[in-house]
Amino acid sequence: MKRIWLVALVSIVLSGCVLYPTTRDYYKPVVKQGQSPAISASCGYHKAKYDGLEQQYAGRTVRVYPTRDDENAITVIAVMESTLEESHLVQTQVVTDSGALMTLASQTKLTSKYLDSEGVYRSWYETKYPPLKVTPEQMTIMVTDEGGKRIEFSFEHALQNDIYYSSINC
Repeated sequence: MKRIWLVALVSIVLSGCVLYPTTRDYYKPVVKQGQSPAISASCGYHKAKYDGLEQQYAGRTVRVYPTRDDENAITVIAVMESTLEESHLVQTQVVTDSGALMTLASQTKLTSKYLDSEGVYRSWYETKYPPLKVTPEQMTIMVTDEGGKRIEFSFEHALQNDIYYSSINC
């Protein structure tokens, strides 16, 4: 039996994989009509891998991924994909379950934009909010594009027992 475990351990180490049990504290997507869950990374959590939402409209795709740091500050990453270069997001707002509206229109920053080989512009935006005294159990994230179209995404705070995996191939 020891030999089987030793062979399994050596195989994992040689393949460059890391796998361990953990608990993920994150905002779980609440999928509404016209939306679908999205994954932020190819490696990582297994059960809680869907940590974002996406919605398509008028030839565009918008994805939203909220995170919370150790100091309880909320960061929202939004990604827009479009064949039109002028498509962009101008504002990100967060409404918590207590009804608090967090808005930093001037703080929605374009962090990266490129044109892929298929003619699609991919733009990443980041909005950071200051630390909160209480962790919101639910929140709605509203993003607005250059034409005034506003899309709402809902999330709920969750703790998920999970397995984290990583590899040198990720």
